[in-house]
Amino acid sequence: MWLRGVNNDIYFQIAVLTIVGLSAKNSILIVEFARAQHQAGKNLMAAATEAARLRLRPIIS
Repeated sequence: MWLRGVNNDIYFQIAVLTIVGLSAKNSILIVEFARAQHQAGKNLMAAATEAARLRLRPIIS
């Protein structure tokens, strides 16, 4: 992060890895929820929209 003037120490690197890991985990949860909705009979677009609407709120909060 030398472009923004942030120190690139071990704490910063751990924070970046943590954020990347949490983002990946949350993305997997949204995709699994959408897949379950799709298998339950919803069309793909409706399942993806519903998954994003229902699962994104707990992630942000």
